[in-house]
Amino acid sequence: MPSDSRGSGCLTFLAVIAAGLFVVVAPLTLVAFNFERSFLEPDLYKRAMVEEDVYQRLPDLAAEQLVYGSTARPTGEEAENGDEGDGSSEESFYAQTMALASPELTSCLQGELGPLAYGELAADERPPTEAETEQIKGCLRIHGVPAQLADTHDGMPIYFWMLTEEDWQAILTALLPAEWLQTQIESVIDQVYEALHGDGSTVMIPMADLKERIAGDDGFDAVLALMEAQPPCSDDQLAQIQALADPTEPLKDVPMCRPPDAVLEAIYPNIRATLRFMADQIPDQAELKLGDDSGSSEDPLEQPRQVLGVVRAVAFLSLLLPVLLLGLIALLVVRSPRSLLRWWGVPIMLAGSLALVGAIAGLSSAPGAVADLVAGSRSHFTALAPGVLDLQAELMDAIVRGYLQAILVQAVLLTGVGTVMVAASFWVGRPALAPAEPGSPGSPDSGVPPVY
Repeated sequence: MPSDSRGSGCLTFLAVIAAGLFVVVAPLTLVAFNFERSFLEPDLYKRAMVEEDVYQRLPDLAAEQLVYGSTARPTGEEAENGDEGDGSSEESFYAQTMALASPELTSCLQGELGPLAYGELAADERPPTEAETEQIKGCLRIHGVPAQLADTHDGMPIYFWMLTEEDWQAILTALLPAEWLQTQIESVIDQVYEALHGDGSTVMIPMADLKERIAGDDGFDAVLALMEAQPPCSDDQLAQIQALADPTEPLKDVPMCRPPDAVLEAIYPNIRATLRFMADQIPDQAELKLGDDSGSSEDPLEQPRQVLGVVRAVAFLSLLLPVLLLGLIALLVVRSPRSLLRWWGVPIMLAGSLALVGAIAGLSSAPGAVADLVAGSRSHFTALAPGVLDLQAELMDAIVRGYLQAILVQAVLLTGVGTVMVAASFWVGRPALAPAEPGSPGSPDSGVPPVY
């Protein structure tokens, strides 16, 4: 008997150890399993983009980025060192503008910038601030760009560079409707994941709808908005536009300026012909190569696929350890349905509660952690507009929240299942009360209350 008691105690001790390991391992298994199910599948990213209204906001953010990118500003390293520039081509553009400006443009620039700032920029001593850049653009939109100035600035045509954020918003909203953006971006996300799981390394983007909008009324309205945002045509520019003879010919070598309404209406057919010509240059499908496009015969996605396979294998194998621990507990100490419910229910309930606490703590701290991470990286991404960085933070937060919410739901289910099992253990296997013999205490005809 003593040996049997010691053996039973040893088995119980081992079962307690296994149950404790289960309480620790099960929440970690949820973390690993949901990492694979969330971060390595496209649905989480698509839900996050819808949740943050990305497709409605994208044209506005693209407009902000285009204007932000056209403004001179120090790089991250220069900003840390307090360096304002050293006579780069960015600064030279403004100095050249002022040197070649007409009297009317010069007067406008001096009045908007003030004598001190005008003198510093004209002498090429520093780049303009964002506010000064907008003031310069405003004067150029009114009085026109000096004819001797280059047609491009920082790789962008001057007439694009002078557009305001509102101008870009109107153009991009017309050409990139939210429904089309969502369809294309979700298709790209799906194709990327299919490529990671298959053999291909190319993503195809249908362009037929975009071509139709460029050649249609949407593209026409966008061009009119672009032309109306330009400075009035000079006499030479107006003569060049009026020299167009064939209304079916695309516009070529025509200055970008705002002609009088009568002249603008006369070249409507040329504008539409130009848009049809531009649309014809766009392929029906755009091809996006994933990985290194160096022309090598090696599969550019081979290494990512291997990493993905390892992560998936680890995630699914991690499910086996909690199952094995529950099986070990059953093998060591379970001798009845009642003991099974208790020996499994308690660790399942505790593991679910631990995962629940962790998920709630993560959900409460995730927004601040993501915000701190993005704030710390802003100095390294000076080329990105603030709105773009804000969207990056919001998307990261939504993705992390989606991951933690999946763990939260599963933790609630585990806690509930464990609680039900523990509660059921108090009822399962209880011996039923035998009916009292006639005339015995507790029987209906004895007159003596039963003894419990």
